[in-house]
Amino acid sequence: LVVFVLLFLCQNILIQRLQDLREAEHTPDVYNTADSIAFVNDVHGNAEALKAIFDECRRTGKKDVYILGDMIGFGPQTNECLDLIREQAQTGDLSIKCILGNHELYSLMGNKSFIGKSNGFEPENTSRVRKELTEENRRFIESLPVTRKLEIGGKTVELTHFPIKKDY
Repeated sequence: LVVFVLLFLCQNILIQRLQDLREAEHTPDVYNTADSIAFVNDVHGNAEALKAIFDECRRTGKKDVYILGDMIGFGPQTNECLDLIREQAQTGDLSIKCILGNHELYSLMGNKSFIGKSNGFEPENTSRVRKELTEENRRFIESLPVTRKLEIGGKTVELTHFPIKKDY
């Protein structure tokens, strides 16, 4: 029980540290309408699905793509997904903005503090994904904010993949 409590506290400290580091860096993106925006989450290492999503965004006129976490995990194409996201963000015709998902957090912290009977995560899969990550993709994940704020039509919207405060 003591080990579990310590791991839980470490997880919360890391999440808060990541949030504190990035909150000051981010000013909300401002849109008049949501017409040009696409929200994507839980790609989980499926690069073919991600390519199809990007193609559909282009086809439907979406220019700003917010990826709301879990770009990795489960699927076999961990680095391919992250490479595709980074390349598109740097040189593509879509504006890509990402936030940290729980699987990205697992890749930074390891899996021991997250594995339990009720959450369905397999320690072997989490370890595999963590070991597969290239150093460049690990640095990319470390740079991601936990939340992002948007202003759409005068309303503020906060994006997150998972609750980061216990009162949520």
